[in-house]
Amino acid sequence: MEKAGRRNRFIKHLGMARNSLEENQLTEIGQQFLDSERIKSGKLSLFDSRYDKNSWEEFLSKLEFISALDTSTFGFFNYFYKLIGLSELKDYCFCDLVIARIIWPVSKSKTRDLLQSNLNKNYSLTTLYRTMQTSVLKDYQGKIESILWDFLQKQGETISVLFFDVTTLYFEAFEEDDFRKCDFSKDHKSNQPQVTVTLTVAPTGFPLHLRSFSGNKFEGRTIIPCILNIREKHKLDNLIVGTEPLFLYQLVV
Repeated sequence: MEKAGRRNRFIKHLGMARNSLEENQLTEIGQQFLDSERIKSGKLSLFDSRYDKNSWEEFLSKLEFISALDTSTFGFFNYFYKLIGLSELKDYCFCDLVIARIIWPVSKSKTRDLLQSNLNKNYSLTTLYRTMQTSVLKDYQGKIESILWDFLQKQGETISVLFFDVTTLYFEAFEEDDFRKCDFSKDHKSNQPQVTVTLTVAPTGFPLHLRSFSGNKFEGRTIIPCILNIREKHKLDNLIVGTEPLFLYQLVV
């Protein structure tokens, strides 16, 4: 049988086996039939019975290995990227950058090499930087947060409890600016400038809200503006927020 679209098409009837001997004979006949059909169609198999060891090695020596693409891993993450609704951004380069960041979080230069070698996606380094600039100019963060919120609502989750956490991200540099500041570092890099990053998630761990602050911003002064922003943006009147270590803040209008 052959499946064509949603229909099964009859190809050939080989016979019926009444014992194990006949079953083995039919299996051999079936394999010969499949091999002949494959050969007629020009398809090659690593288990091709037409070649002995020497002729097979000679044949393989004429082949040229070009690349191996990790399309299955990319396809896995790309499926959920679309499922959540992030394809609404209509930015294919940004999508590739997001997935590449999950698979192998490295520099922009190495990300470009990864996309080219593993996925055959050719971007210049300038294009990657321009895409990041576009994500800021077009407020991708706000759009993504709205998409994530809509997706969570479609799953039927009631947002009455959220969890909040803070971390610091340092830079391989030693000069501060208006945003990157030296202060207490969770990575023990207090001599290097850093930024403070907050993340608010639903009880299932689904991310909803991310904000960044200057590196010398005290953690305790980040939670209130973040939660007030969430409450105002999504019209939440009664909200409980948990932090680590576990403290509960209840915000009621």
